[in-house]
Amino acid sequence: MTNIDLSSSELDVLVETLERALNELNREIAETENPEYRQMLATKDHVLRTILQSLPKNIPIQVLKETNVIGGMRVSRRLGRSLAVNVIPRKVCPLDCIYCETGRTSLLTDERRAYIEPDVVIAQLRSFLREYRGSIDHLTLSASGEPTLNSKLGEIIAGIRGISAIPVAILTNGVLLHRDDVRWSLMDADVVLPSLDAVSEPVFRLVNRPHAHLSAGDLIDGLTAFRSEYTGQIWLEILIVRGFNDFSEELEKLAKAVERIQPDRIHLNTVVRTPVERFARPADIEVINRFRERLGPRCSVL
Repeated sequence: MTNIDLSSSELDVLVETLERALNELNREIAETENPEYRQMLATKDHVLRTILQSLPKNIPIQVLKETNVIGGMRVSRRLGRSLAVNVIPRKVCPLDCIYCETGRTSLLTDERRAYIEPDVVIAQLRSFLREYRGSIDHLTLSASGEPTLNSKLGEIIAGIRGISAIPVAILTNGVLLHRDDVRWSLMDADVVLPSLDAVSEPVFRLVNRPHAHLSAGDLIDGLTAFRSEYTGQIWLEILIVRGFNDFSEELEKLAKAVERIQPDRIHLNTVVRTPVERFARPADIEVINRFRERLGPRCSVL
């Protein structure tokens, strides 16, 4: 690709134009009932997002300095009383899922960096634990961004082990698990909770809107490799969105992928809280229940 030098104002205009085109595509996706046309729109969406990703961008340094590591206590359906520990600035992620309840991804990236240093995480967590008098079932990394993007995640987990006996849970979309360094950084966690919403590449692009370097195939291969190496608990979440990944062919592909991955638990979910895209709607309960039966006794509906 030829490099084109743009001034700051020209870059702003280009970004605004691309974002406007993406908003129009989202409107069309929301209105169409034709699956083939929706897939075509998803391909256009993927191309525009790839161009947008290629434009110069950086995380402002003040965002890194102002990141609050302690996200607060939450009562989780899966993890009980969970303390959110943020190891990534808010909404830095390799995906921009249509159903995300925390808003649009601010930086779509697959680059691993020491976004927040281990000593910052440990210092803030130690201070919190000294003052907190309630019970905590899990320390959960990370509530607001993708934790595996932190290149020092292994050091962070080891540091947490050094100051607390509370089980460590990793909430991840799993898309970087095809990388050896990412898998090994998670080996000391007690439970890892990855996601898998699609097997077909067009559906993956439509529902999860990944960074251009990522694919559904890599996600499934990574989850399978991680299962063969990791001795802790893997609790896999599958989120079903009406009209996107709820058709029988895709659900059967998901079921076969789950057989490869062999998670300890499967959590089936749908859109419950307000999603980032208004066209992301809850799946029919009949579809969810049939799929739960197909997945067997390890599967529960959240």
